[in-house]
Amino acid sequence: MICLRGALSLLCALAVLTLVACGGGGGDGFGCTGSTCTASFQGPGEQDLSEELGAGATVELLTVGAGSATVRVAGRKARLVKNRERSVAGYMVTLTGVDGEDVALRIAGE
Repeated sequence: MICLRGALSLLCALAVLTLVACGGGGGDGFGCTGSTCTASFQGPGEQDLSEELGAGATVELLTVGAGSATVRVAGRKARLVKNRERSVAGYMVTLTGVDGEDVALRIAGE
């Protein structure tokens, strides 16, 4: 049982390090699988996903409202409503979570 706890602690520590290492300037972190990324923010900030989604793939959180957020994706500004996918600048973007200033987005190539 002690080994299991130690292994779980190690896995948790590795997960935290991975999220921190993947964080871009201004955002709190992102992770990508194939051509789909998730990005998290605690208030306004920006993530550069160019290496993962192609040149110019940046996501900036501008403002947060009740169940909505205003973002700029690859230079195009858009208002997102929670759980509604929207095409922005050639990417499919979904506001998957919003709680106060904490925001989670899913960004996928079209």
